[in-house]
Amino acid sequence: MSKPLRVIAAAYAPAPSDEAWLKEVGETVAWALDAEAGGIAYFVRWRPRGLPETHEWTRIAGAKEADLLFAKEQHEIPVPEELATEACRVYARGSVLSGTRELMGDLTTEFESFHGKASERTGHFDSLNLLCMDATHDGVNFLHPTRDRVHTHARTRVLWSRVAAHITAGLRMHRGASDHAHLEGADAILSTDGHVLDASRGTEASLEALRRAARDVDRARLRSTPEDEALDLWKCLFSGEYSVVDRFDTDGKRLFIAKKNAPVARGPRALSERERQVLALVSVGHSDKSAAYELGIAEGTVAGHLHAGLKKLGLSSTTDLGLLRAALGEP
Repeated sequence: MSKPLRVIAAAYAPAPSDEAWLKEVGETVAWALDAEAGGIAYFVRWRPRGLPETHEWTRIAGAKEADLLFAKEQHEIPVPEELATEACRVYARGSVLSGTRELMGDLTTEFESFHGKASERTGHFDSLNLLCMDATHDGVNFLHPTRDRVHTHARTRVLWSRVAAHITAGLRMHRGASDHAHLEGADAILSTDGHVLDASRGTEASLEALRRAARDVDRARLRSTPEDEALDLWKCLFSGEYSVVDRFDTDGKRLFIAKKNAPVARGPRALSERERQVLALVSVGHSDKSAAYELGIAEGTVAGHLHAGLKKLGLSSTTDLGLLRAALGEP
């Protein structure tokens, strides 16, 4: 498997705790991005006003304590309201791979006026970030300090936005599993060739799609499958609601499990669940295309739900994301 696919596999792998999941995925991300100075990983709860809530700050792959403290201070030490509001807009850009200075622009210098220069305090001038945010507005960030200014390329950003979508799906799956190391709780269990071994009530309409999903994910994990094709095959959600990942039974036999794992988004009751999901993703910066990939539905379907949802909210466009978030009932 390619490096991005190994990150995806790590995101879906069973872990005994949030801390263990964060460390394992963080180590794999740092390796995949060739982060020579290691990284800092932390969970994020986006808020429509002010700095995001963060927790479980973790040093990864030999990162220095100074890097962790500097990054943590930027999220915890109070700054003027207008600066916090601008920072909030940075986090409201969906899942993204970017350099800190590339993403924040002049805000970096303004933050340094409060916290000191990064180069003087840590020896690093910039950082490469992989921010992963879904429709629940919960997510995770992986920050990798660098001595030089970071510039990312459009194709790389698109690829890693897909990886980020899988990371948030993996986090939801991890947090929603009572015993994710085993097969209990799966909505369906399938062999690697797509044969349904067990299925719960309510999955009947999706079984054919899940059979194809098991075969597609198995093919995506093959070393011979090109990276872009693998990411097309391994969707975040199949039939718009199931994550499909591999597990091993007690005899060591490799199987696939399907588990309902769609994000639960906030919003008025007048909106359908899918409209809430689409609008919530768009409200934190996702494009129609990235929302479609994250939800496992067609881009045209996303556009239809977006149009219908905006109409119900009395909005004509997504131009003012702040107005959209207010209409969705964000605090």
